[in-house]
Amino acid sequence: MGAIGKIFSGPEEDPQLKADRDASRRMAEEEKRRAEEKAANLRSARLSGRVGFSSLLGAGLGGESKNKKSLLG
Repeated sequence: MGAIGKIFSGPEEDPQLKADRDASRRMAEEEKRRAEEKAANLRSARLSGRVGFSSLLGAGLGGESKNKKSLLG
């Protein structure tokens, strides 16, 4: 009976591959959390009047300023 169960359960996953996949997932979740936290902080700062409007425009760009355009021309 054990052999039949093994046949239908499929191949075992490589432990190193699983660990790498889990680490990648955790890193992506952490990066997403940081980005959401940064955006929330900037929104909060904007609502309290502590930061200019241009900071809000760059909030979602992840620090890359090469694609930003000036609003003044």
